[in-house]
Amino acid sequence: MRSPSAEAQAYERAPARGAALLLGVAAFALAAALTLVRGEPRVWGDSGVWLSVAARLLEGDRLYADVADNKDPLFFYAYAGALWAGGWRAPFALDALWLALGSLFLALALAELRLARPAVAAGALVYPLALTAYWYEPGATQLPALALAPAALWLWLRGSPAAAGAAVGAAAL
Repeated sequence: MRSPSAEAQAYERAPARGAALLLGVAAFALAAALTLVRGEPRVWGDSGVWLSVAARLLEGDRLYADVADNKDPLFFYAYAGALWAGGWRAPFALDALWLALGSLFLALALAELRLARPAVAAGALVYPLALTAYWYEPGATQLPALALAPAALWLWLRGSPAAAGAAVGAAAL
């Protein structure tokens, strides 16, 4: 039999789960809109090099041995996975995923700090806007790490230092 306080806590968490789901959908919608407005798929310059390296990885070349560029492995393997899944435009759509994850993880971290809902919503809105500011280039190589940084904060705040360290490690890849 559950105690009354456990039932009250479960009842309090139910709206929070619905709000988190709504926030996740809103974060992805904002990220997709920002990617469409701010991003322009290009096959020349840096973006062309990244596509070429990803294509070589799909052909079996080894990163940093057979094909190289000065970017982290998470970036190139995510790029190659997107290229495999959806053709040459898909790696640029990957930005929407990174922006949505960054927005969602920042909102979760702010909620874990027990900030008011308007502050959580503002953080979730401002973070992807900041990530797509003046410096933004579609397929930007620092975007995965900047999306995973709030995940590390959220995991640490939830009392999972090992998982937070894993998120930092993934971001460093």
